[in-house]
Amino acid sequence: MKTIFLSLVSICLLLVSCQNENLSENQEDHVIVGGVYQCYTQQIINPCDIKVNISGETYNFNKLEASYNSHRPTTNQNVILIYLKDTISNKYVNFSIFTSYMQPEVFFTKSDFKTDTIKIDWAGVREDFYDSEAIFKWETVSFYKQKFTGKAKLNIPKKISGRINKNTYYPEQSIEFEFD
Repeated sequence: MKTIFLSLVSICLLLVSCQNENLSENQEDHVIVGGVYQCYTQQIINPCDIKVNISGETYNFNKLEASYNSHRPTTNQNVILIYLKDTISNKYVNFSIFTSYMQPEVFFTKSDFKTDTIKIDWAGVREDFYDSEAIFKWETVSFYKQKFTGKAKLNIPKKISGRINKNTYYPEQSIEFEFD
């Protein structure tokens, strides 16, 4: 009984010590540390017709999911996550396109953004491409109250090859996205 009582007291003390009495109204102060993304936008899910060349084969995807997030606590970057799926074959490719840190109002402007890193998940293997020199470009864009729409391109200017799966590569290409 004494052990249970001491355990409950310890848990209560731990919970009380974890509370922050001076919560700021600034959203930036509420970022969770440790690699968890802070969502800047709601997730977009819409049908699409997107072609991606992977290892010399063109794959067609008919479903797009996307969101824009801050990854500031650990890398001082932002990331647009784009998940493409072929609902017929169940194949998918997931792009995590990292840029330098910026407010969403800056990112969602008709501009080009140099990518810091692209992480691509294909066939269950996630590869990090730090030197792809890729550019993310908004053709048209609108951002209001955590919602965004527009047309964008991911320009991969040179072939990037996998390190984990040496047979996987992404040739020079421009991938067009439409967010509704």
